[in-house]
Amino acid sequence: NITALFTENDILWIGTEIGLMKLDITTGKILGTDFSLEAQVTVIRKKTNENLLVGTEDKGLFSYNIPKRLFQKIPLENNRLSNTINTVLYLNDTLWVGTNNGIYKYAENYLKHFSTVDGLGHNVVNDLLYDSVKNVIFIACLSNSLAYIKNDSVLHFPVTDNNDLFDLVSLTKDKNDSLWIGTESSGIIWFKKAGSIIFTSDNGMKSDYCHGLICDNNNDMLVGHQNGISKMIRKKRKFRTYGKSEGLFNSVNTNAIEKDSLGNVWFGTTEGLIKYIPKNDFEALPPEPKLVSILVNG
Repeated sequence: NITALFTENDILWIGTEIGLMKLDITTGKILGTDFSLEAQVTVIRKKTNENLLVGTEDKGLFSYNIPKRLFQKIPLENNRLSNTINTVLYLNDTLWVGTNNGIYKYAENYLKHFSTVDGLGHNVVNDLLYDSVKNVIFIACLSNSLAYIKNDSVLHFPVTDNNDLFDLVSLTKDKNDSLWIGTESSGIIWFKKAGSIIFTSDNGMKSDYCHGLICDNNNDMLVGHQNGISKMIRKKRKFRTYGKSEGLFNSVNTNAIEKDSLGNVWFGTTEGLIKYIPKNDFEALPPEPKLVSILVNG
């Protein structure tokens, strides 16, 4: 059960139900494991060249020293909801941590908590995305708007004119710097101030339930679901789906999707790891009919 992924150069860090694994993406060999944490890993991010940030399902957030193979707990509030880490950002020596108890901003000798009291739509924060152009942090949670943090204040963009309620799960940017949002039951949202565009199974997507999404090097969107994957071909606004007929019987875990340095996309699933190679993917076209003979009767 692959529950979290992080890539850097030729290395893929893999989070499991009991700890970490390290994979060489060029050879496919496991370079090492560390199961001393004895906890399900939910998110992996880089902190420094020698340290990773590792979030867990119920034991909190840790800094992992790679050479020393040592986990060190990062102190947030000590309760089960705060110890459920869903996502983390590391910006300018400051941690932004999305949990089941809102968001924590953590730095040395400093801790600030954001919750529904401060304007979040819900305290279960599924994902965070830093927008360097706007200098804001977008927030994925249950809400009728897209929340973001700017200057330590929680602000909001409307997603639809009707203020519809969405369970926002995953956030990513495409190559045009457009924001895309994966939802729990409403498909994916191409977010635009002038009017968001929503794509669902009615448009050809495999499912309206999205466990994560990412933009590949072709600027196409890949979406993980239960028992399959959808690919939105941006130029055509057309979906291609992958499921049982392609051998995908397992569920993509929430936000366990990463793109490596070679452009391959990795999916962590309930039954192992899937490697998708975009350059090898093509749409099979039916053969063109050719006239080879004419038979005239009479």
